[in-house]
Amino acid sequence: MQKIFLSYSKSNLPAAKVLTERLELDGYSVWWDHELAAGEEYDTTIEAELKSADKVIVLWSHASVGSRWVRSEADHAAQQNKLVPVRIEQVEVPVAFRLFHFVSMSSLGGGILEGSEYASLLKAMRKGEMETAGIKHVTGTSTSTNVQTDSKWGAFTFAIAVSITILVALFLLFRVWTNVI
Repeated sequence: MQKIFLSYSKSNLPAAKVLTERLELDGYSVWWDHELAAGEEYDTTIEAELKSADKVIVLWSHASVGSRWVRSEADHAAQQNKLVPVRIEQVEVPVAFRLFHFVSMSSLGGGILEGSEYASLLKAMRKGEMETAGIKHVTGTSTSTNVQTDSKWGAFTFAIAVSITILVALFLLFRVWTNVI
């Protein structure tokens, strides 16, 4: 049974509850902060639950993009290749998460779980490791379906830096050579 951590804003509690109930019906173990006990140290509990989760579903909405907790949980999930980003409202997500493609579940923002949207979420969760190229962006705001991974971007950045360094060195050598002649 896959263990899911659900990150959401308190104002999206109805959506979180609908999604949790459906995931649990389908055999997933879902942890969300609704399970915190009174007096429990919530920061250490949340950190432990994030670490033990197989996937972290983040519900992005107008309220959650402004939540430090949601952003922190999403960042941890992205670093661990556990992030499954879900957009429940038409909203611009924080910069750090714009390279990820989202599952669009706009009906969930209204507390309704639409079948094809839920199927897209399940497909995303069944993938081995969450990759930025692994989920198609179905909101219609982007035509990109193949984003390179961080390691490829790192190699590309390195190649650009080396090229610029060589060009600068050649330019300086040319200037010295023309001054000598």
